[in-house]
Amino acid sequence: MINDLWYKNAVIYCVAVGTYMDTNGDGIGDFQGLMRRLDYISGLGVTTLWLMPFQPTPFKDDGYDVADYYGVDPRYGTLGDFVEFTHAAKQRGIRVIIDLVVNHTSNEHPWFKSARSDPGSKYRDWYVWSKKKPAGADQGMVFPGVQKSTWSYDREAGAWYFHRFYEFQPDLDTQHPEVQAEILKIMGFWIELGVAGFRMDAVPFVIAEKGPDVKNPRENYGMLRGFREFLQWRGGGGGGLGAAGRLGRAMEENKARRVVDALRERGTDADLARVGVYQFGVTVRLPDGREAEWDSDGTAALEAQVMRNGMLVGYVPSIDGSDEYSEEQIVDTILRTDYDKPVARQRTSTPAPEAPLPPRGGLFRRFMDGFRYR
Repeated sequence: MINDLWYKNAVIYCVAVGTYMDTNGDGIGDFQGLMRRLDYISGLGVTTLWLMPFQPTPFKDDGYDVADYYGVDPRYGTLGDFVEFTHAAKQRGIRVIIDLVVNHTSNEHPWFKSARSDPGSKYRDWYVWSKKKPAGADQGMVFPGVQKSTWSYDREAGAWYFHRFYEFQPDLDTQHPEVQAEILKIMGFWIELGVAGFRMDAVPFVIAEKGPDVKNPRENYGMLRGFREFLQWRGGGGGGLGAAGRLGRAMEENKARRVVDALRERGTDADLARVGVYQFGVTVRLPDGREAEWDSDGTAALEAQVMRNGMLVGYVPSIDGSDEYSEEQIVDTILRTDYDKPVARQRTSTPAPEAPLPPRGGLFRRFMDGFRYR
């Protein structure tokens, strides 16, 4: 096995600590309990444990609203328990990677409390503010239908603050040099405690420009290289960024969002009745009422599901770096597909001749497979 690419060959087991073994009888799993089960986990053939957020949190979003990046939530134990756990995992040849949630903090984080209460606080510039409500405040929600806006007014600060996710998760200005330095500090802290890598949350938002006047945010891919180099350096060369495979798809995800925006503008009510448009994906409604999600890895599964219902949905060009289709071409392809036209039940890798389409491929990818659009 090539040491630098261990994460590509790893058998990764994802764990929410609070749902695993409880050792103190409070009904919540903890690190001591997880440590006791390491022999069992090792017996499954697991080589890497991926821990979902376990830092102190108000727990309004399953721990993705972090209130302290340098601690362990008391429900799960102490930092001492964590270090003992990572040491025990290492003894069994198991690496530990953790979620790195730095696109936003909890609104109960000391940084945000200081930023909202004192305009002169250094943390004021760590968040994204506007004196008046931005024109596009009702656009770009990650959870449309649940979120009403991406900007909320804070009475104490006397200003509007940006939150790509929920209003209790204010976005950090990740382009700010001090914020970027703090992210490296957070990574270095956990590396020293035995962490081998990270699954970075909401990557496309982390690397994008933010602000009330930003309409087409540019993505700073150099940030990803910086994170990777830092981890390689501090991790002794053998570590890898746990979500490295997904980080490279950030460009695809950002273009997908622009496609979705264009589809919202151009699609008719009839189109949208058949094609459910979300911030990071398109769902095709099948004749029997079922829905099939269309994403970059789901094309084959979608084809099989649609063909079983006697119809060909068609293909949308892949928008990874190898395909140079514009947003307009992709939207044209979606809108001209006849979702109601039955076709013969046959295996085919090309669209119907009367409606030639660009090469097949998927369209959208969630930020994190299997966990709510992250």
